[in-house]
Amino acid sequence: MPPDNQDQQIYRVQSEYRDKTHYSFPEDQLARWVTPENGPSIANAGGIRSQRNVSAPNGSTPAVVYLFTSHVRTVFDNPWTDTVNYETATIEYWGDAKAGKDKTAGNRLLRQLLALPPDQRPPILHFVRVRVGYIKFSGLCVINDITERDYEDSDGNPVPNLCVQLTILDAPAVSAAWIRARVLSGPSADFGTAAPAAWQHYRNGEALPLKARVDHNTVVPETHNMTPSTTPISDALEFLIGQIDREGYIYQPWQIAAYITALRTRPFVILAGVSGTGKSRLPALVAKLTTMPAPQRIAVRPDWNDSSEVLGYIDLQQRFRPGLVLQQMRTAVAAPQHFHTCLIDEMNLARVEYYFAELLSSIEDCITDKNGGFRSTPVLMQQLPAEDAHWQQQYLPSNLALVGTVNMDESTHSFSRKVLDRAFTIELSHIDFSTHEVPPLQSSPTSPWTADMLISRFRRVTDIPADDTEFPRILQHTNDLLTSLNKLLVSSQMQVGYRIRDEIAIFTRNSLDVAGSFRTRAGTSVDPLDLALMMKILPRLVGGSSLRQVLAGLIELMQTGQDGNLMSDPSDLVAAWEQSGRPFTMDGAAYPMTLARLCQMWLRLENDGYTSFWL
Repeated sequence: MPPDNQDQQIYRVQSEYRDKTHYSFPEDQLARWVTPENGPSIANAGGIRSQRNVSAPNGSTPAVVYLFTSHVRTVFDNPWTDTVNYETATIEYWGDAKAGKDKTAGNRLLRQLLALPPDQRPPILHFVRVRVGYIKFSGLCVINDITERDYEDSDGNPVPNLCVQLTILDAPAVSAAWIRARVLSGPSADFGTAAPAAWQHYRNGEALPLKARVDHNTVVPETHNMTPSTTPISDALEFLIGQIDREGYIYQPWQIAAYITALRTRPFVILAGVSGTGKSRLPALVAKLTTMPAPQRIAVRPDWNDSSEVLGYIDLQQRFRPGLVLQQMRTAVAAPQHFHTCLIDEMNLARVEYYFAELLSSIEDCITDKNGGFRSTPVLMQQLPAEDAHWQQQYLPSNLALVGTVNMDESTHSFSRKVLDRAFTIELSHIDFSTHEVPPLQSSPTSPWTADMLISRFRRVTDIPADDTEFPRILQHTNDLLTSLNKLLVSSQMQVGYRIRDEIAIFTRNSLDVAGSFRTRAGTSVDPLDLALMMKILPRLVGGSSLRQVLAGLIELMQTGQDGNLMSDPSDLVAAWEQSGRPFTMDGAAYPMTLARLCQMWLRLENDGYTSFWL
């Protein structure tokens, strides 16, 4: 039964609502709002749900259909990712098929809807699960088309699923009163006062897509277009490495190359390592020597348990107080000719998945940016007062990166896989005191760097141009390697999915542009794929005795490049590594850096009964 304040029960596009899974909870804003008194509710099951008309038998055309998208991946054999694009007012929604189970109730319902004449189809409400207990309303939708597509699971078996193309109708607000009326009265409720005008147009044969709305009271800062660079990025990076060296700071060239390549792959980078190795200094040096704005530094406090300090909050006077990251987003949008950085210092003093929850979701909801690369959808999910509504549309632009620094000790928190899967983790713990000569500081020519050299051009492997002759080889190699990895990781339920596959492949592809810079100070080449495994796979490995066989198999795989055996014994190899002084890399191995770190993790497991990537 809905609560008394029914006139306030309105779903607004991109606003957030409580979902307690049942209408009996007073704070619930889904089932409680849409369920009429003594009427049928919606089931708490699956991502495709329906709500029948009160007088209709089971199996008849539903009164309303609800589609849910979750960004929390808990099932490995579900690789499909939904996309919501507000610029085109479209949603690409995947059905609920899984490996070995393609004929599901949800997919049958979708086929049933497509078979109906358009004017007889029920309204579709799409929501995104942003975190446990909260959903964001995407809009009132109608089906355009449904196609069947296959993918291959980890065993090479084709799995068919439905891909639904939806149009978001021009209904920025949808009243729950109309939903309840439709459940009680059927389609006759579509021409009542509570029904959205866009739905009435649709019933009359005209589908009006959602329009982007501009708050005319908002002052939009003057912007400048992003200027393309005329210098090859390989030359620009060598210039940067030389400048950092002349500034008197000691980094391995591959560390700088990995940082730049990670930024060009993903706008979220974590810099780890022992204190005093230059984690906070590297982003500042890169910004200074590329003539970009200095990073906006944000010091995390242990009491952060939500996004108030990061994105903002509404104060006691009902005014919105924007957070530092949100303000930096606006600054970056107004100055696309520069690349901007938010430096989140000591980011794991509080739980990142708490205060970064909305940003972690928004990073995944990327759409094409007019200045190149990709930007997020609006990051704010709360409803703001009218005078502050212009902040509601703020997004993470393509020319802004989030860079966090972390220390791992008794005062800090570990990272969840949700965080690690969305970030590149670069460790700066390679310390070489034998390097003490500092080249003389020289007057340098004008920096060749422009913002377009740092933005991410590709987010998924499908974004790579078809005429890229190198990428098919890279993708095949990545697929083969991760298939071998997953055979080992699956025993501990730590296997990786398509997001990580895409990021490793794209990082390796981007590294080709600066291949000569992936080297040590001594000139030894460093394999970018080896680094990518260090950054994307090893940080996820945390545990005790349950990891023993996994580590054994991984050590064999990294040593030989061939499938590892869970029953192998790496003791002799680890002992040889230890006797050699625990080097940072193991010469002759297929993946020498990753192997050396795995040896360290194995030794810690043997000595302490527990291990992780983190020092």
